[in-house]
Amino acid sequence: MRPIPKRMRIEMAQDPFYHVCCLAGVYTGSMDYCSGRVTWHHCFTHAGKQINEKWAIVPACEYHHDHKRKDFLDQLKKVALSRTIPGDLEKYPKKDWDAEKRKLGFS
Repeated sequence: MRPIPKRMRIEMAQDPFYHVCCLAGVYTGSMDYCSGRVTWHHCFTHAGKQINEKWAIVPACEYHHDHKRKDFLDQLKKVALSRTIPGDLEKYPKKDWDAEKRKLGFS
């Protein structure tokens, strides 16, 4: 796991988004539910390292973070990609972001 820089950790701790699992309510009506403390999940890697930017790190409860089910991980990635702004992905040209988006069901 790549450590999150102190300045970014402080920003994230002050942002309400990072205090609740981003998958809370996504699986309504199923057996899956949020439980445990909220952890911060690095969704993507580039050139063998975790991408250490706020958009690429999402809050996930221990249940969704630790189970490593493909559907959970894909949903976490979708949340991260939905938070990008123009220019974010261009910093990582070795990753095929269009293929990643297609795989996750973005139009």
